[in-house]
Amino acid sequence: MIRKTIVFSMCLIFMLCGPMYAQQIPVSDTLYAEIVNGTVLPYFNALKDGDVGAIKKYIAGRLYQKYKVLLEQNTEYPAYLRNYYQGAEFRIGKAAMIDNDVIVEVTSDYPNGRSNNGKLVLWKDNGTETWKIIKSN
Repeated sequence: MIRKTIVFSMCLIFMLCGPMYAQQIPVSDTLYAEIVNGTVLPYFNALKDGDVGAIKKYIAGRLYQKYKVLLEQNTEYPAYLRNYYQGAEFRIGKAAMIDNDVIVEVTSDYPNGRSNNGKLVLWKDNGTETWKIIKSN
């Protein structure tokens, strides 16, 4: 009886909690190339160049809202970006799809030896059929 109760409890836990954990699906080579070449690399180049007009094309949602004032009103922000990212190298790792978003692993290497590992979350803007970065961590 105890064994049946334990088995039943475990099944119940998996049934209730399982849907909360979205499955990561590796993206196809074609989608990877589309995202990397169409959004991620141009975004990194725009950061290095201090091109706020281009940066605005590649971000959306909360990420855009977070940097909106800097991108639209701060005239010194382009120079700051060029200085901050001078000599930086970006490496792009694996990408996986979760629901309708794509998560891309990235590494930023700076001339002072510091490295940052992070992830970009991208969402497809159906209006423009382009991928936009909506989260960066």
